[in-house]
Amino acid sequence: MKNSTIYSTIKNEHSLQRVSASRADIHYSRIKRFMLTALVVFATMSMGMNTGFANKGSNAAQQDGPGVGVITYQVNIFPTPQFLTQRAPVLIVLLNERGQAIGRPQMFNRNTLVYYFTEKGPITGTREVNLYTNPHLPPIPFNWSPVYLSGKFLNGQTYMFDIYISNGP
Repeated sequence: MKNSTIYSTIKNEHSLQRVSASRADIHYSRIKRFMLTALVVFATMSMGMNTGFANKGSNAAQQDGPGVGVITYQVNIFPTPQFLTQRAPVLIVLLNERGQAIGRPQMFNRNTLVYYFTEKGPITGTREVNLYTNPHLPPIPFNWSPVYLSGKFLNGQTYMFDIYISNGP
């Protein structure tokens, strides 16, 4: 009888130690999570200040912000309702007259119909926006045409491209 009382006391003390240890672990975990979050926020803000991204409204599709020495290209997509239901990956690509990409190609998202690209300027040349699908997948039954702009592109200006998508054969 005495052994069972001692065992239950030891068991209760051990569980109290485990509870207090788990509370300490939770507290440490919260502090660690807070510090990691603060570090990520600080790093993001630091990068944003360097690229000018922190000075404009939040737009996840926009890569860099307009500012001194930066030209912004806005691509507006006008899809059909049927295009919005298709699942094939589509890339939006901005090219210069030599066929080189300006900025990173962006994946089409049916919830985002406006995409932004930036480059340092001013610059004179031709810019082409087009949509590309994976050549290894079956073609999708929609039509669109690339859009071209030529001339002198000035810093601090936004140039718009409108791509209209229609149902194909």
